[in-house]
Amino acid sequence: MTGIVAIGYQEWALVPQQPALHAIPRNVERDDLRRLVDVVRDHLAQGDEVLAILPAWGSEPSLRLLQTLRAALDASRLAIYRSAMPPLAGSVLCALASTLAPRLASLGMLAAGLPTIER
Repeated sequence: MTGIVAIGYQEWALVPQQPALHAIPRNVERDDLRRLVDVVRDHLAQGDEVLAILPAWGSEPSLRLLQTLRAALDASRLAIYRSAMPPLAGSVLCALASTLAPRLASLGMLAAGLPTIER
């Protein structure tokens, strides 16, 4: 299964009993770092893949942190997707990704479909 981490977007449920979406509604700050590491580590320990979705605009510190986290955990199953969507649309994109993740065979299928969903 694929876990979704939304950075810079709000947590928003589209359907009842939507799979967990871990959201940090701003760039990752020092206080958020432990939670982010724990969420990613927990998913990886369960054999899951993790897709981090963050805005393409103004998210360079969070992007660098995710890249460092991926290297530190040797986490090839952590993918990063940068969306050009504005905040509300990006939150909906994250909710859709969370809803679709259990229904798709792999993280690659989900990541490949996100640009189409954005249109």
